[in-house]
Amino acid sequence: MATRKKMRFRTKLFLLLLFMGLFPVVLLGYLNYHYAYKIMDRQAINQLISLREDRKAQLQTFFKHLRLDMEILSDHRLLKDILSDYIAAYNKGGIDGEEF
Repeated sequence: MATRKKMRFRTKLFLLLLFMGLFPVVLLGYLNYHYAYKIMDRQAINQLISLREDRKAQLQTFFKHLRLDMEILSDHRLLKDILSDYIAAYNKGGIDGEEF
């Protein structure tokens, strides 16, 4: 027959109190980690969405100003004359031509 040692009452009580003390700590640690992970994930997503919206607004403003600048330049008479001379010189001899 195998001999089996009986645990003393003090050892059983110690192990029980140790388990009762560690179980809530481990459980709370896991729950806090899970909660913090979800919050940080949501915060990162919100920051990326905010950044996307900011960049979108900046690009829209940039292209709006660019379009307005092009409209102003397209109505400028001197620029039209310069571009027509430039195109005529390019058509005659290209970049290596004498008029260019």
